[in-house]
Amino acid sequence: MNLGTVYDAADRVKVSPRTVRKWLADGDLTTYRHGARLIRVDLDEVDGLFTPVLPTPVTPIRKKA
Repeated sequence: MNLGTVYDAADRVKVSPRTVRKWLADGDLTTYRHGARLIRVDLDEVDGLFTPVLPTPVTPIRKKA
């Protein structure tokens, strides 16, 4: 488990910390809390939110005769 702050997670995937907090509130990410205020996020779990997009083959456009 690779824990980091909300800001670390946001920087890792190039979104705002507000977006990461929304993911936490929506239950998309697990929150790890230590004490009343210290929140940590599993950075590997943040990476798991995204899936790679494979390029689709381009079909040439056929001209009508």
